[in-house]
Amino acid sequence: VAGAPRLWQGVGDASTDGWHWHTWLAHTFNLCAGEQYSAQDLSFFVYEGGRAVGVVPLIVQEKKVGDSIEREAIYYSSFLPWPCFRREVQDREALEDFAFAELERRARKAGAHHIRFWLTPTIHRGDELDRVMRIATEHNYRYLPLSFHVATVDSQTLAVIRSRYDYKHFSPLFTVTVAEGSEVTGALEESYFKLHTKDAGGQFRSRKSYTKQADIARGGEGFYVVATHKESGDIAGMALISCYKGAAYYNSVAV
Repeated sequence: VAGAPRLWQGVGDASTDGWHWHTWLAHTFNLCAGEQYSAQDLSFFVYEGGRAVGVVPLIVQEKKVGDSIEREAIYYSSFLPWPCFRREVQDREALEDFAFAELERRARKAGAHHIRFWLTPTIHRGDELDRVMRIATEHNYRYLPLSFHVATVDSQTLAVIRSRYDYKHFSPLFTVTVAEGSEVTGALEESYFKLHTKDAGGQFRSRKSYTKQADIARGGEGFYVVATHKESGDIAGMALISCYKGAAYYNSVAV
């Protein structure tokens, strides 16, 4: 589709369901990271009156099950984001039914044995469980409840965090800075790559995927928190925080 990144981002920005998993940058990262599992991008737009009003993220990739290889519809980093639509659509329920029927057709054609989605809006509106249960019932999915630890960020947040961690012990040893946009240099990206592969006990995804991940912070959808040892000047740890629509998510960390 011509102009796919712009169309995709426009729908996510205008959707009440769209969060950081729905963005184009997040999608390109997951597709890149899933290349080692033969990831196939089957995502599609939903049109209403000739206008793109919905986006359905859909990646099918390989998964090892015992001694065999199966395919499933999932993101590398998480379940697939729920199909999202512009808030002004006339009949979201009908559009959701169409989206799930079409994505199942595409996933089955690609040989997927499982399809995994989750609904994670930035603001609780009260109808999420009803929507999920309706789709689960009508399209034969199994409902699995999941929960996140959620914290309100206000003037007291920093004091609460410091009270939970040994702040006085560690703070004299490190300086903590934030890097975003053009501050996310190639050198900083390389530092995260080295920390992450060391922390994980090896490299388990492509080097290019770390560039795609850094692009999230470069593109205004997050930032790195960087802890640098005061005495040696070495970077001791980094955390990527996704931030979109006024809600942040603890995305990835390496120490």
